[in-house]
Amino acid sequence: MTVHSGAARVGDLDVSRPVGYTEDMNTTSPPVAPPKSGGRLLLWTGILAAILGPVVYALELHAARLTTPWYAPALTTLGAILIIVSLRRRFSVWRVAALLLIGAVTAGEWWFLLSHARLPAYTGPVAEGHPFPEFSAARADGTPFTRDNLVGDEDTVLVFFRGHW
Repeated sequence: MTVHSGAARVGDLDVSRPVGYTEDMNTTSPPVAPPKSGGRLLLWTGILAAILGPVVYALELHAARLTTPWYAPALTTLGAILIIVSLRRRFSVWRVAALLLIGAVTAGEWWFLLSHARLPAYTGPVAEGHPFPEFSAARADGTPFTRDNLVGDEDTVLVFFRGHW
């Protein structure tokens, strides 16, 4: 530690620098950490991801493109995870409500995908001389129609027409 002696001296005091000033003194303050993100961007990204899945599925249905909507529960699951991370950064009742709502939608979408969106196993085409496979369908009036309705003395032609009305 060195004490400066400046050109301007009054008696034995150096008036060019404050009393007790040394070269070793640091006049800057310690670095301040940037403020912690509140997670608002994560919250809104999670909500947007959760909404995007059903919207894309509705657009596919409107375009008559029928595929398994695996992306819908995947996007809502991603949205729920982002909302959980947002909630860990800053707790609020609104974020808990958003998590509960998106969580319920996510559970419903996974339930629909895993239980109702499954196609029956493909057993191959019907060949002449082989029995017709078991099936169940509903008529336009809602009454059931099964393979047993085709049994009889007359030949039957079964035509499937998938159209738009």
